[in-house]
Amino acid sequence: MVFISRDKLDEMVQKARREGVKAGRDESRRKVKDLELKQVDLTDKLEKSNAELKVLREDKQNTREVLKAKIETEDLASALSKTKELQDKREKALNERAEKIDSEEEANYVKGYADGVADGLRKVHEITEKDRDNLAKVAMVAAASHTDIATMKEINSEFRLTAGSTDKKDK
Repeated sequence: MVFISRDKLDEMVQKARREGVKAGRDESRRKVKDLELKQVDLTDKLEKSNAELKVLREDKQNTREVLKAKIETEDLASALSKTKELQDKREKALNERAEKIDSEEEANYVKGYADGVADGLRKVHEITEKDRDNLAKVAMVAAASHTDIATMKEINSEFRLTAGSTDKKDK
């Protein structure tokens, strides 16, 4: 066993204490530096995470807007399609109605024309023989402007169109 004096012991304790305090201080400084570096790293990671979160939130908002616009576009397309379908049905109905009206008008026109022709034929049959003779005379007189005088005299003596000069001479 070795004996140490109190002064030497105090000195050794003081030295150990200083070395311990120095080692503790160095260790604390190293830990503080490590913590500061970790804090900087964590701050950078937090800033990156916040930036990513911001981008994700903006992306989420943009996605919502795009989906909303897509839904509105699909709704509009559906409404336009339905409107076109209704317009096509209406146009078809109008065309059918127009065809029906046209065919009715044409049928009425044909009916009226046929009635007119039938009436004309009835009237033709109602004409008496004397009326036919008078009609023939009128036609011949009308043709007289294009016929020479000798032919007209011959026609007159045959059909007695007028009480012309040949009748007076014979009497």
